[in-house]
Amino acid sequence: MGRRGEGEREREREREEERIMEKACRDCHRIIETGRVVCKCGSNAISRDWSGYVVIVDVEGSEIAKKLGIKKEGRYALKVR
Repeated sequence: MGRRGEGEREREREREEERIMEKACRDCHRIIETGRVVCKCGSNAISRDWSGYVVIVDVEGSEIAKKLGIKKEGRYALKVR
């Protein structure tokens, strides 16, 4: 009985990690809000496999946004696989 309880707790932890893990759009690299399946750009090419993180607050004044081709404020992944 103790073994089954441990397995159930492990599955619950895995489900919670899935809910928390953020995803990124493969097309525009925007970080997707938890629970959404379509990016604000309209793409449904979503990945959990991403790395790096940048927050763009002022698109017009940001050299990083210009270099990355980002046109809107938001949170973006640097690399999406």
